[in-house]
Amino acid sequence: MHGARTASSGEEEANTMSLIEDRLREAAQEGSIGCAKLFEIAAELGETPALIGAEASRIELRVVHCQLGAFGYDDFGERRLLHPLSEVPDLVAKALSKGVIDGKLSCAVAWRIARGFALPRLVIGCAAETEGLRIGPCQLGCF
Repeated sequence: MHGARTASSGEEEANTMSLIEDRLREAAQEGSIGCAKLFEIAAELGETPALIGAEASRIELRVVHCQLGAFGYDDFGERRLLHPLSEVPDLVAKALSKGVIDGKLSCAVAWRIARGFALPRLVIGCAAETEGLRIGPCQLGCF
């Protein structure tokens, strides 16, 4: 054998999952963790949001405060923050409509639309609601 012994891919994966779990538990508050915090952890650790979301689910953390407003606002007396807007600009409505696949607007596409129009994600979530579009799937795997 040449050089130092390296960890097997199984050991590396176990170490990565342990690091993710530790980071999630550290960031959680009262068994809950926010959507934005999960994305922050994913970026910090260089992992996908889907992996971070799956690990949060595995350790039974409740994901709250969806950035599109779709779920997790019980602490504000609301299940979700989505509500119809008085009006959706035509360009935004067209972008939303174009992004629909199999009758749904994915979370990732909604985020891209928000970024493209320099709008808060919550506004795009509400615009989708106004247009009668369902959001899904979630990038974290929540729905």
